[in-house]
Amino acid sequence: MVDEPAAVDFPGLTKTVSLKSVNFSYHDAQILHEVSFEIPAGKTMALVGRSGSGKTTITRMLSRLYDIDSGEIDYDGVSISNIALHSLRENVAIVSQEVYMIDGSISDNVRYGRVDASDDDVWEVLKLADLDTFVHSIPDGLDTQSR
Repeated sequence: MVDEPAAVDFPGLTKTVSLKSVNFSYHDAQILHEVSFEIPAGKTMALVGRSGSGKTTITRMLSRLYDIDSGEIDYDGVSISNIALHSLRENVAIVSQEVYMIDGSISDNVRYGRVDASDDDVWEVLKLADLDTFVHSIPDGLDTQSR
């Protein structure tokens, strides 16, 4: 993925995230066909469906880990293809019901989405997740390795 020459910062989200007639293929197999929906700002949305129906694909498209074949995804009317990748990924989060841990430390796992996060940033995230007291209590703290 590369930024468009005139890519802009994430516009914020006060109205909607929109998918309009989105099509996506993977290895010549069409995964999504003419998918359209809106997510109003400030609302929670669950994607529910059988295995292989495209739920994970949609979440990956929303953070532009995958580019769509055709159609449009926009945030408050700004096309996702015109938003700078670093800005988009700093502002979009997907919460999966699956728990993923990478092979590394607690710090590595917290920094997974933003590798340049400072230790203060990591501790702030742990505090928000109500994990800071626990991490302070274990011998290796942030350096504790996942298993």
